[in-house]
Amino acid sequence: MKKLFTLFLSILMVFALAACNNNSGNGGDNPEGADEGNVVVVYTSTAQDMLDVLEPAFEEATGLDVEFISMASAEGFARVQAEKDDPQGDVFQCGGMAEIMQDTSLFAPYVSPSINEL
Repeated sequence: MKKLFTLFLSILMVFALAACNNNSGNGGDNPEGADEGNVVVVYTSTAQDMLDVLEPAFEEATGLDVEFISMASAEGFARVQAEKDDPQGDVFQCGGMAEIMQDTSLFAPYVSPSINEL
């Protein structure tokens, strides 16, 4: 379980850093007290008990605030499609490649510089 948590947190950090480097940023509302550029919005299907552990760990490791928006995979993909012209999220962590491959134009390509370390 600890390895799974570490892997998930690492992947989330990579996506978050990529999202922060994206010039378009997140168009969502600014959570209380958070700078718009320091909030990473993650659409996720991960269970809430895992998110409760990940959120403080991620924020401590990166210095960024994270806002998890929980939903089922199909709902997440539908939301990404609906927000195509005005994205509100930074990271899509719902479902898998099947959803992403339905319309790759909705997602920015990213290859981690650490890909060879896995």
